[in-house]
Amino acid sequence: REQEGLNEDILLNKSIPDNLRSDMLIHITQSMVLGCDFFADCESGFIRRLMLSLEQRFFGKQYMIMTESTPADGMYFVKKGIVEILGRSAASMSAASDGNPGLKVTKRLEADDSFAERCLLSHWEINPFLARAATDCELWFLGRSAFNRLVADFPRVRALLSQRHADTHLSNGRRVSAHALLKAAAKARRNRAVFIHPDRPFMQGWVGLILLVILYNAIALPLRVAFLENHAISSTWIALDYLCDTVLMAD
Repeated sequence: REQEGLNEDILLNKSIPDNLRSDMLIHITQSMVLGCDFFADCESGFIRRLMLSLEQRFFGKQYMIMTESTPADGMYFVKKGIVEILGRSAASMSAASDGNPGLKVTKRLEADDSFAERCLLSHWEINPFLARAATDCELWFLGRSAFNRLVADFPRVRALLSQRHADTHLSNGRRVSAHALLKAAAKARRNRAVFIHPDRPFMQGWVGLILLVILYNAIALPLRVAFLENHAISSTWIALDYLCDTVLMAD
């Protein structure tokens, strides 16, 4: 039964120009994709196309996102809500044989987390874990078929992710070197230190400051030159000019 309201698919796909639609999708999905370690160091062109390839999905509270009966065919990014990752411990296997599922929450994922990345590079016959929506959730899905189309145009990304996938298997077998672990930890710290999310108050304030400097250079500076041409320029004006130049160079 149709309800009064907006159809988001029609709004995005038909009512909004393609360039604006792309900008909106990138704005919505960038924090999730950039925060996913699996895609760290991938080419910027690949990351952009990946953001545009995601599908929005909603799940109600207690809905099973990944089940035992259906192998996953893609990965999920968490935009809103909490997702519980479920697994079986050795002690719960006997309970499962008695009719009790014996599932245990092993991890809780929140906004900007992701899961099931590994199934993009390998076909799972049985899901190694299950996933359940602990609250009403908004997730974004990347299917394996869409991923394969993307990496076909980026062979270096395919090689990088394949190597990362192989390294994960080694780490699961406890054969990864201490040097590799230290290198990965240093890299993660460096990435966190450099990246500043554009929605944070600092970045919004910085953009406002840049806008003021641009307006000063575009309007106030020409007017000052035109009307104060025959007057001595005070040191305050000179200091302000250098300060604006410094801000623009820093940006």
